[in-house]
Amino acid sequence: MPTTLVTGAGGTLGTALCAYLAERGHHVIGVARRPIPDFAGDFYSADLADDVSTAAAMAAILADHRVDNLVNNAGASDRAALEDVDLAAVRTMYELNVNATIKVTQAVLPAMRANGRGRIVNMCSRAMLGRERTSIYASSKAAVESLTRSWALEFADSAITVNAVAPGFIHSEMFVRNNPPDSPQTQKDMSRVPLGRLGQGGEVAAAVNYFLSDEAGYTTGQTLFVCGGWSI
Repeated sequence: MPTTLVTGAGGTLGTALCAYLAERGHHVIGVARRPIPDFAGDFYSADLADDVSTAAAMAAILADHRVDNLVNNAGASDRAALEDVDLAAVRTMYELNVNATIKVTQAVLPAMRANGRGRIVNMCSRAMLGRERTSIYASSKAAVESLTRSWALEFADSAITVNAVAPGFIHSEMFVRNNPPDSPQTQKDMSRVPLGRLGQGGEVAAAVNYFLSDEAGYTTGQTLFVCGGWSI
């Protein structure tokens, strides 16, 4: 049974990821800021935007478990025109979307190298290809994709693969909060999606599950868009 660490386990997508993987035989370790009732695995509370909290949680996890797979799912999103962007908010978003991805990966990497095998999946976003009023979020996810490609090269000698999944519009609390259904901008954006609907968490989880599988051992440095065709 592979042990898979999922950060951001408390959100809509994180919940779907953890449930999907647990149903398919993974021992899931979830990390989120707030406790999750009836979590299907082992849960650790941490604020991944905080260095001390992250270090403590990772030390506890690695003392108890051998992590075979990592899904860097924790992240934050916001929409604002450039003239309304607050630099303090930029720092917070990069701390969670980019720096937390680095810190958690640094923590699990030594054991993966020692084991001679590992799977890392980073959560990106279709927004990184460009979308109005999301320049900060999009740029943070573009940074994560760049990390993915570079790490794929760095870790290949240890048979550790690093890939990314880039969701488009997925039905979640965060999506509804940032994209009110009756907003003209939301309606405009949805009109650009060839399949004409929101994606579901399970559809993203299926893509993640492939990258975690033994069958994906010859796939690394890749980004799979789960976006209803919007990326084309």
